[in-house]
Amino acid sequence: MSLLDLSREEKEAIWKGEYWGEDGVLIPIRNRFTGCDQSIESKKNMLSVEYSAANRAWSDLRKGSVRQRFKALWRLYDSARRAMPLARSLSSRLNINNHDEIDVVVTVLIQFRQRELAQKLLDSIPWYELLRRDYIAPHTKAFLIRHAINCGLAYLSNERIAQIEAYARHTEQRLDYRQAARVWRTARDLLIVLARREGKLAMYKHKKLPELERNARRCAQKIGAMDQIAKLR
Repeated sequence: MSLLDLSREEKEAIWKGEYWGEDGVLIPIRNRFTGCDQSIESKKNMLSVEYSAANRAWSDLRKGSVRQRFKALWRLYDSARRAMPLARSLSSRLNINNHDEIDVVVTVLIQFRQRELAQKLLDSIPWYELLRRDYIAPHTKAFLIRHAINCGLAYLSNERIAQIEAYARHTEQRLDYRQAARVWRTARDLLIVLARREGKLAMYKHKKLPELERNARRCAQKIGAMDQIAKLR
């Protein structure tokens, strides 16, 4: 049995949000997954696709007609119910060498309110050890910090956000605009949480938040990542 690997065209379609419809890639990828080797890598790839599709469906819930919103709701449910068993299965099989898989699995667990399981996985690595490894991509380090904050393992502060911004700049310098867009958006989203907690949202809205959003939008537009642009709304 073969590994579930995505083609360049499929990856491009996913970043553009082309999951459903006549030219959608979600159904063909699901069909291939049923006949693949069910390895950690294959399950991680399928989980990443389902989670990305669920996020796009969530964005679609906020726009369009009632019929379109009901369709988005079904798509969200369909991908979510497929993603959770994959995440649970992977969470017990990962170690410090599976850093890319850890990011995907923890993201899904947190999103679907499985914080204790996500916290246990981050603690078992441990997550802060990965930040010291030079071979770990800067975007992965940024997401590990976000996960640790969301699980209560790290404190949300301006210093942590500045650290994520540094990883965003590093990612952009490597010309990885897809991931750079995600990291800039992560910095923006965490700053919103911090600003609300400190009662400073109005102050940040004038300069810092628009700056972070512009950075994310600029990177997404460079590679036509419409899915990332949609998440900035």
